[in-house]
Amino acid sequence: MCNRFSPMHLESSDGYSSDNSDYSMGDTENGSNQPDFGLLFDVDGVLARGSTPLDPAKKAMEKLKDANGHLKVPCAFVTNACNRSHDKARQIGNWFDMEVSPDQVIHAPTPAKLLRDLHDKHTLVIGQEHRR
Repeated sequence: MCNRFSPMHLESSDGYSSDNSDYSMGDTENGSNQPDFGLLFDVDGVLARGSTPLDPAKKAMEKLKDANGHLKVPCAFVTNACNRSHDKARQIGNWFDMEVSPDQVIHAPTPAKLLRDLHDKHTLVIGQEHRR
């Protein structure tokens, strides 16, 4: 399947681009260049270790930014840290030289708060074993 941007663009049976391009980041059939997906990043241990951003994460974020340094794809950032969203957004923004809104920061307890009607029920929590 070719799109109007590249005659060499190939799409595999799973819907992903096989030419390693960014053409899959928008609906080319209706002319919109807006992505029809968003990304959710785990901050702690994935984008950064402690207060140090990881080099592969820096490279990935650069690929997601347009010429003006704005994200081309809607993104949110999940963190285990319990500091204020404003502080975490500023930290992530500084790491990757981009604007990050406090609304883009999701703290680990947030999903649990959304499920208040289940708080008085039995819950199974699954996670990694404790490592020393």
